[in-house]
Amino acid sequence: MGAAVLQGVPVVTHDLDLWIGRPMNRHDEVLIICDKLGSKLIDDFRVVLPDSTLVNFTYHVDGLRSFSVEVKASRKIRLFGHRISVLGLERICASKAALKRPKDIAHLFYLRQALRIKKASEGGTARSR
Repeated sequence: MGAAVLQGVPVVTHDLDLWIGRPMNRHDEVLIICDKLGSKLIDDFRVVLPDSTLVNFTYHVDGLRSFSVEVKASRKIRLFGHRISVLGLERICASKAALKRPKDIAHLFYLRQALRIKKASEGGTARSR
């Protein structure tokens, strides 16, 4: 949901999920980088950054195409002076719908609301109900 928050979806998330475009058997490379940056390693898939941000690493995302396909179609945004790729809201919805966990179903409501508002604003003024 971190990518959704960066795109204006009014939700709160307690962690940041990063999709790593590498095979899972190479996860040590990611952990070594995190260690060099001063992160606390929790396990093979989670670290706490020096600013206390919890980061989860994933190597496969349900409901989405391959990493290489998704990253080409991703949105590019600026964060802390860096240009980063984030999944667009439609693709986040696809992943959340595939997972079907209770928190993902709840997130879908807010994601879909944000998409409706975005589409209405792109097509002119939003109609009130």
